[in-house]
Amino acid sequence: HTAFAKLTGCRVPIQLAAMPVVSLELATSVAGAGGLAMFSGLRASATYLADMLDHVADRTGARAGVNFIIRFLDRETLKTVAPRASVVEFFYSDPDPALVELAHAGGALACWHIGSREEAIAAERAGCDLVAAQGIEAGGHVRGTIGLFPLLAQVLEAVRIPVIASGGIGTARSMAAALAAGA
Repeated sequence: HTAFAKLTGCRVPIQLAAMPVVSLELATSVAGAGGLAMFSGLRASATYLADMLDHVADRTGARAGVNFIIRFLDRETLKTVAPRASVVEFFYSDPDPALVELAHAGGALACWHIGSREEAIAAERAGCDLVAAQGIEAGGHVRGTIGLFPLLAQVLEAVRIPVIASGGIGTARSMAAALAAGA
């Protein structure tokens, strides 16, 4: 029972990393197991994302989310998928209240993937419902400049919204450590 699980309606406090290589089968499995499935909006069409979100919902009864890298964000795609998504996550830019508002207008929770205490504070001020704190252990595009656990210590003291631990969580011990830290 975590703030993340309560907010998102998940049975377990696990969010799938939104990588372009996430298969429909993997996302459906994560959602079916009680976690939050995520899809990458990186260069994906609104129709494709809507179909993926609908498939997960039809198969599991759970809503999935979409992550957008700001540089490649198409606002019309965001407007199309937000009503189908549980969470719309934004990444690789300073938090933008206008984008948060678009996610909320569609009925989705808004999350900002952050790499610093200052970004977390800005995301909360922008109206985000939660943040994903990404340490240097993450793969792909990395926003953080310090390790996950030092980052969590800074972020958890700075914001009141739920914080997701992102990067390097690959074992039961690392999951337990993230939960014990308050993420």
